Amino acid sequence: MSGDEVRDRRKRQHLLGVVLVVIVALIWVLSGELIQFIFGEGSSYDKPFFLTYYCTGLFTMYLPFIVCHSGWRQDDPHQSDEIGGERTTALSIRETARLGLLIWPPWFCANYTFVYSLRATTVASASTISTLSGLFTLAGGALVGTERFSTLKLLAVLLTVAGVGVISYSDD
Repeated sequence: MSGDEVRDRRKRQHLLGVVLVVIVALIWVLSGELIQFIFGEGSSYDKPFFLTYYCTGLFTMYLPFIVCHSGWRQDDPHQSDEIGGERTTALSIRETARLGLLIWPPWFCANYTFVYSLRATTVASASTISTLSGLFTLAGGALVGTERFSTLKLLAVLLTVAGVGVISYSDD
């Protein structure tokens, strides 16, 4: 590939990434509003565990596509790639499953507490509080040694916290 083709490909990938982030944000807000509507006044439905289990289970919907679509599979599961100047290695299906089982309990608990909180607060307040998870993720990753701490990452987290503060202030 020539240099122009590589730049064009990266621009398309970047644009796709931005579009996907926007879609995820929209889905997040809409799902929060839906959950709050389900728990709304006059509703006798009060099952945050079921909603969390069901919504988390929906993450498995993409798995058949990975198995069937050859473009999503890699011939070499340990193929290396360079991202942001760091060398990364793709994980095998077994390694990915093992990490998924490790991440699942805290993920489920975090989502359960978010859904449970929507019974008592607004989507804006719950989303504001959950946005602060980046601060704890950065600190925890740095303490455990899985994430390299940098000034740029700290600045990004502080900007997020500042944004949460601005939104909270303007919400009052």
